Amino acid sequence: MKRTKQQWLELIQAQQTSDLSIIDFCREQDLPLNNFYARRSDWLKSKRTETNINSSAFSKVTVAEKSKFPTTAITLNIGKATLSIPSSTDVAWLAKLIEQFA
Repeated sequence: MKRTKQQWLELIQAQQTSDLSIIDFCREQDLPLNNFYARRSDWLKSKRTETNINSSAFSKVTVAEKSKFPTTAITLNIGKATLSIPSSTDVAWLAKLIEQFA
């Protein structure tokens, strides 16, 4: 007996809501086990594709224009003194420096 996609979907959903294993469900419904697994696999693939399409909906992305001048990521103000440190500075070195001011 040839079944439509809708009929297979209903059978797959019925198996999922039943307390039966796939093997027992197929035996009870007189379904060829290989056909059930194949249709279920197709359904799962299409479900994953739909999820990926929906979850990856277009998002607006703006790219900030890169500055022509190098930017300083860290600025320390100590009293009247200002120290600018590039963002590439080693973190351990920076921690030791700050520790000296504590």
